[in-house]
Amino acid sequence: MGFWLSCSNRVESLQQQLCARLLGEPLRDPFQPEVILVPGNAMRRWLGLQIAVAHGFAANIDFPLP
Repeated sequence: MGFWLSCSNRVESLQQQLCARLLGEPLRDPFQPEVILVPGNAMRRWLGLQIAVAHGFAANIDFPLP
């Protein structure tokens, strides 16, 4: 997939775009983690929960901090 950057003032809009992108373009290697850069631990936890709600589960996702 490469590098994807999305900008918005609304975190809910960004979360919806991310979930749609994750569903539409899965990684070629199922054992390679999806990498999503987040600004802090609270966002990491919230985003992981939102992805799980949207897809039914959230697994093999790496949330590094900048």
